[in-house]
Amino acid sequence: TVRAYYRGAQVNPRIMGGAAHGEVTCVAVSDDGIRWRKPALGLVPFQGSRANNIILAPGAHGTHNFAPFIDQNPACTAGARYKAFGSARRPLHGLLPFASPDGIRWSLLSDTPVITDGKFDSQNVAFWDTVRGEYRAYYRDFQDRVRGIKTATSPDFLHWTPGEWLEFPGAGVHQLYTNQVIPYERAPHILLGFPTRFLP
Repeated sequence: TVRAYYRGAQVNPRIMGGAAHGEVTCVAVSDDGIRWRKPALGLVPFQGSRANNIILAPGAHGTHNFAPFIDQNPACTAGARYKAFGSARRPLHGLLPFASPDGIRWSLLSDTPVITDGKFDSQNVAFWDTVRGEYRAYYRDFQDRVRGIKTATSPDFLHWTPGEWLEFPGAGVHQLYTNQVIPYERAPHILLGFPTRFLP
């Protein structure tokens, strides 16, 4: 089964029709990656019903940019097989760590953000690095008013090193928004990134 996690929102009823509502996080599932279903999970009441595919309610931390992954850490417990980062709601600032036993029912691992040295309004990814034996995070920040990507590491997904900028010698200055860094499945010592360029 393939899962897609996505943000749902309706912020302008004049454009979209119907009543506006805040951001939620939803999940869709597929057996082939082509035909998708939105399961009625029964977790979150929304517009008078729980028959929906919402996993994070309106107003919850993380709904703007929830980014889950399956934890490959051999020491990972069954109750935290899935992990995710999501940005904190104001007045907090930073990335909050989430965990789940099934990828559907999520809980916070910390009430305070564990990474705070960045701008977190776009997608922020993390994973267990099987080669280096540590968690890695990739997230956006500004350097001299230019959007760029930082990386940080952690032994436990809760305590993180200060972020270090990714460098691209000889590439010139480009605004990079999201990053989508992942280990290459057949050669996990190689990390691939698929950044989005931002054109002001």
